[in-house]
Amino acid sequence: PSQYKFESLDLIVYLWKRRIPLIIITLVGAILSTIVSFTITPKFRSTVVLFPASETPVSKSLLQANFQDRKGILGFGEEVQLERMLQILHSDEIRDKIIDRYNLMDHYEIEFDAPYPRTKLFTEYASNIKFKRTEYNSIVIEVMDKDPQMAADIANNIAALIDSTMNRMVVDRALKALDLVEQEYLKLELDVKMYKDTLASMSHSGMIIYESQAERVTEAYSKALAAGNIAGAERLKNDFKVLDDFSGNFIYFRSLLSHESRRLSELNAKYMEAKAEAGLQLSNVFILDKAYKAEKKSYPKKSIIVTVATFSTFILAVLAFLFFETFLRKIRAAK
Repeated sequence: PSQYKFESLDLIVYLWKRRIPLIIITLVGAILSTIVSFTITPKFRSTVVLFPASETPVSKSLLQANFQDRKGILGFGEEVQLERMLQILHSDEIRDKIIDRYNLMDHYEIEFDAPYPRTKLFTEYASNIKFKRTEYNSIVIEVMDKDPQMAADIANNIAALIDSTMNRMVVDRALKALDLVEQEYLKLELDVKMYKDTLASMSHSGMIIYESQAERVTEAYSKALAAGNIAGAERLKNDFKVLDDFSGNFIYFRSLLSHESRRLSELNAKYMEAKAEAGLQLSNVFILDKAYKAEKKSYPKKSIIVTVATFSTFILAVLAFLFFETFLRKIRAAK
């Protein structure tokens, strides 16, 4: 049993006996890690912090008097808007626009004729540009780059591309809806004008308000007959003829005009909403902090690299000594 007993004091004594080679190996590790840390290309970090905006329709919030929404167009978005915005940030559309605008293939020094150049480009993009949500329901756009100004420009540009990407998707649908509503509105407007013109033509022939006119003519005709005014009664018969000739069409077109005028009023409200949705593009984000050119590098942290590498070298050296001594002892015992 004493062969397998290994207390902490024994380890300290063991390390002390081998302090010289351990110190030399650890120093070599520290020197090598220092040299390596200076060969790593430094990178600078720039970040943008933003909140998603509420998706309340602009047309309803601004044009409808009875529209009630606790947030309105000035409110902050919730969980759904946050997740949707993160998905848009990871979209190919934004990634490809950033790659083309800043020529990242050359900037990342990726050869076009190298194996799988686009895969390498996308991997480098993903390692340098990250999006994450915070506990406060905000989104952080983080860009690392060897050029501090480019890191800030890319971060700010990605934030701007959120608006253009989301507005493009919304406006595409809004324009189709506007075209459909506009065609129906203009057609209905022409129909209402035709009904008004028809009723105006009838009014020139003496038909103004059928019910009132019929009541008055009947009353006057009865009074003429009661008074023995045969000539007056005969003249009123002409008025009856006008009423009989136009009454059916008058009532028909008047009903149509009333009904279609209500429809036109409702469609006009939808038309105005569709125009507002297609023409007015509000920002979909509230930017809290814009990116700026970093003054100090964020990567690599030379002190951390050297400390971790030196400690790791020391531990590996100790383990290597223990392993080889145990291995040699077993070989001697076997002989």
